[in-house]
Amino acid sequence: MIDPLILDFDDDWVPPARSRLVTLKPMGAGTQMLESVSSLLVRIARAHTVKPLDLLNREIVPRTDIQLRRPSSSFVNTHAKTANGLGKYAHEIVSALEQLTGQTGLASGSFLPWRELLASNGNSLLHPRPCWCPTCFHEWRAAGQEPYFPLAWFCEQVAVCPAHERPLIDRCTQCGRQQPFVTRHAYLDYCSYCGEWLGKEERADGNAPALPQRAISRARAIGELIVVGQTPEALTLGARGRHATVITELIQQRFGGITAEAERRLGFRPHVMLNWLRKHQLLSLKSLFELSERVGVSPVALLRNDPATAFDLSQRAAMEPIKHRPPVSEQRLDDLKKVLDGIARNGPHHLALTDVAKTLGEKYTFLRYRCPDECRRISAAHLKFKSDSSKAKLAASVTQSRKIMMRLLSSKQRITRKIVKAELAAQRISIACPEVRAALRRAVSDFVSTERLRRGGKPRSS
Repeated sequence: MIDPLILDFDDDWVPPARSRLVTLKPMGAGTQMLESVSSLLVRIARAHTVKPLDLLNREIVPRTDIQLRRPSSSFVNTHAKTANGLGKYAHEIVSALEQLTGQTGLASGSFLPWRELLASNGNSLLHPRPCWCPTCFHEWRAAGQEPYFPLAWFCEQVAVCPAHERPLIDRCTQCGRQQPFVTRHAYLDYCSYCGEWLGKEERADGNAPALPQRAISRARAIGELIVVGQTPEALTLGARGRHATVITELIQQRFGGITAEAERRLGFRPHVMLNWLRKHQLLSLKSLFELSERVGVSPVALLRNDPATAFDLSQRAAMEPIKHRPPVSEQRLDDLKKVLDGIARNGPHHLALTDVAKTLGEKYTFLRYRCPDECRRISAAHLKFKSDSSKAKLAASVTQSRKIMMRLLSSKQRITRKIVKAELAAQRISIACPEVRAALRRAVSDFVSTERLRRGGKPRSS
């Protein structure tokens, strides 16, 4: 007999809210190997057996202010990395993921906890391409754990894995291609292009140089920042103006309140630390690392500003002053302008301005500042060259796709989308291109009309 007390429900009981997407907790929570936001997005897509880009376009982006008309290579390969940063994309994507999965605290999977401290432009913050540690992938697979991409791997200041202190790699060992930030499939440890496992170790070189201590210390420092970013202490250490308070007290206690003396002793350019003292001037992650390294402590220890922290500056010799570039003669400047004018007129236009600067042995910023008109014309010519090349490539793809479809139709075999896609892929043509699909449809229509005329029938009216 059923106990009637079991059936005595509370009238105020409310069933928990259901989330639209499965609730997956970030891997490595509470450690320096905390999972990144972009990695969590891919794992959620795998749980729903959909492509990560489809999940991003159909569920996440519509709930944000991100203007994405259609999937673009620039977004997938470049801008999607900022989901792990501290700007608009990171805030929007994290908010949408929290809303869809019914959980909170996902901001710690990005650098959002430090958005009031670090520069919002993300300078020196994120790698231009995903990097990974094959040893981590190998150990996770061996232990039956689902692989993921920790946030530390995305930081530009990290060149080694915080867990194994071995260099990170950014290219597939099989095809040599760099990976997109939004993978083409939902398996993070497999190449998006050739399907090879990314956990394969590169051939060990017995003459490989030892890792610099600076790279190891920076990997540990990033791990410490990530751990603190998951705690309430990040609200204090990452508060706006915190760096100005810390630097001011450092100058007062160690350099007698003289900013110029602190800059000289620490080896910074004049007025650099003075600019940091302005509360509206945020630090880049690279600047925070350089400052903490020159005072001999970690970034977290520097931001904590604990009086018990020992700054060993007495034995530190003053760094050599930065060597400034000697003045450029008028003759050299005229020669550069003539060369740039010739490139703007006659080419080669396939070179971007940065490549032109490298060829001439000059800095890109110097050319833009001293030869603005010539640089503007070179950039315009390069953009026109890229546009013309893209149009020519598209026209060639349309022509080739039409030939492929005509050949398949003439073979009298059963044609499927998979066959057409494979034939196009062999010629490096994507069926996702609208112009290519239109050319395929026109080829089918023309072939059918030709066959009807050959058999004595009337052509289909278009």
